[in-house]
Amino acid sequence: MSHCNISTFKERRQTMAIIFEATTPNGRILQLTNEGWSHICTVHPELKKELNKVKQTMKTPELIKQGNKADTFMFYKFFSKTIVSPKHLVLIKVF
Repeated sequence: MSHCNISTFKERRQTMAIIFEATTPNGRILQLTNEGWSHICTVHPELKKELNKVKQTMKTPELIKQGNKADTFMFYKFFSKTIVSPKHLVLIKVF
């Protein structure tokens, strides 16, 4: 095995490290990985300092809706104070 493959494997394990895990009211396990958090912060930079709000949404969503596909769900939680304005935080998860 070359060093490149080992390095790539180690990097992949690090990006898949679990930051937070929660069980939703419908019994699904949600995991936020380093890779997932990096994606959220890249696409929504306003959430970089809002990890606790993401965790709260995962742990106690106010509403869970099925997406356009059977394996896609959206988790909603309203926050009266955000960096932008009062908003719903919506997490999308494909199982």
